[in-house]
Amino acid sequence: MVVVSSFKKRKYESSEIKVPVTTLSQISADAEKANTPPNPKPDVNESEAHCTTKTNMRPAYISPRKPYKAKGSRSNRCDVCYMGIEYCICQQRKTAEATVEFWLIMHKEEVNKPTNTGRLIEHVLPENTRKFMWSRTEPEQSLIDVLCNAKYQPYIIFPDDREGYEHRLVTTPDLSSNKIPAYIILDGSWRQASRMFRLSQYLQNIPVLPIKSQSESTYKLRKAPNEGNLCTVEVAIAVLQMSQEQQAAETLAQYFDVFNIQYAKSRRNIKV
Repeated sequence: MVVVSSFKKRKYESSEIKVPVTTLSQISADAEKANTPPNPKPDVNESEAHCTTKTNMRPAYISPRKPYKAKGSRSNRCDVCYMGIEYCICQQRKTAEATVEFWLIMHKEEVNKPTNTGRLIEHVLPENTRKFMWSRTEPEQSLIDVLCNAKYQPYIIFPDDREGYEHRLVTTPDLSSNKIPAYIILDGSWRQASRMFRLSQYLQNIPVLPIKSQSESTYKLRKAPNEGNLCTVEVAIAVLQMSQEQQAAETLAQYFDVFNIQYAKSRRNIKV
């Protein structure tokens, strides 16, 4: 059976349609504007391509964050560690210092997830960690500023198992200069991190440093797509070990162990 919707016809008081009058001077002005060639693009040195964005960048716009609605979203959580109040790990946190820096570029969907481990780095190494919200086309100006700062030598931590960026791969950081090594970690799911890596044009000239870990990941809150993948905090621990920052690495690893233990208890509703 076909159902036909009926609509009431709108009645118009007058069928007269008023058309705005366009003057000859307006037409001439529009034509002149249309024939005006665009401003030529300035010559760009490829080695400084990621810094030229600085002068053309609009303020970063971060879309409203989606509330965390997964399992456990109704739990009463700590505002700092995001664990359930009964399982809060803030009292067990110890801080450390390092000679390297970590720049976390965070996907917006990671911000409110209690399973996110990027915040553990920020909590243990507050003086050595910077956090930025990711945007494909409008990165934060503060991120562009540090990328262009000659004080730092940035590296993106990313696997070397894909094609297209072989020329950017390095096996070890260059410590011959006085620059501070800054390790960029794309903080999101493995799929999100891959997309962030591919689509961020302002990161395309930065060396890529793969991390080879001999130990298996102890992060069980999310399933890794490939064997050997590490979560965000495990990447930071591996970088600290590579940089001979043993005390900072051990402090961060201990805090990660506490995080894993308490989160496992919270999932099983074990009373503390």
